[in-house]
Amino acid sequence: MATWQCDVAAQSGYASHQPGHQRPLPTTGADVHTRLGRRIATAAGARAVALVAIPVLLAGCGSSSPTSDDAATDVLSSSTTSATSTSTSSTSTTTSTTTTTEPPPPPPPTTTAAPEAATRCVVRLHGKGGGGAATTTSANGWLEVHPRGNAAGWSGSQWLYFPEGSYGSGRAVVARAIADNGCTTVVVDGFSNGGAFAAKLACRGETFGGAVVGYVVDDPVPDHGTDGCAPSVPVALYWTGGLASTATPGWPCAQADWTCEGGETIGIAATSANLGVAAKQSVNTGHSPYPNPPELRTWLG
Repeated sequence: MATWQCDVAAQSGYASHQPGHQRPLPTTGADVHTRLGRRIATAAGARAVALVAIPVLLAGCGSSSPTSDDAATDVLSSSTTSATSTSTSSTSTTTSTTTTTEPPPPPPPTTTAAPEAATRCVVRLHGKGGGGAATTTSANGWLEVHPRGNAAGWSGSQWLYFPEGSYGSGRAVVARAIADNGCTTVVVDGFSNGGAFAAKLACRGETFGGAVVGYVVDDPVPDHGTDGCAPSVPVALYWTGGLASTATPGWPCAQADWTCEGGETIGIAATSANLGVAAKQSVNTGHSPYPNPPELRTWLG
């Protein structure tokens, strides 16, 4: 390839081999470098690579090899492609590192369980020789719960509340009856032997987890179970007078096979003093239970 053709390649970026299409030759070496620089500048982002290509093109022009002009053209093309790829890669990298931060989801709503409806109960403690019965619903709307005593007595069952182990077993029967029936508001109502046990539960301050709101002690066997009494809820004491001639202070209970803590009765006046309440006259004059004293309605609502 002639020297003037190399100059044209440096000027325009390619060589024309067709007669009649040669462009005017540059007049000086400075013109060649100026035009070559302008050509190289068109490759976006490839300034450094293009500068390396200039000596390669100039070196090729010193050779008479027919492939020198093609090599120069390939270098320029590669430089342009490389620059474009570099620019694209840079753009891709920038794009890939851009992330969008989503706000955290709102917390789930807080729910509060509705309070359970109160279940009102009267727990009836029978007298000696009695027994338990199925739970019923009274006309007043509360449950009537009838647990069986914790010991045998006469022809049925009784409440044995002394010594301490027997008290614990009797208490457990009452606690189970309250729990099994789902009672949340309770009045414990005991008659005769059951009245004496109800009096002792009241004096021990038993509320069975806060469920008991009051005790009815109905015509009890008045014994030493109320000694050292310290009730924590209201107590109502009813007396029929049917035991008045027998249950006097110091009377030995074994004479009538009564169940008495301490083995003797102490009289209704001492029982009333221990409980801290006055004895009220029952609706009955004989020894029989008062089924619906007004305290039930007052305490259970």
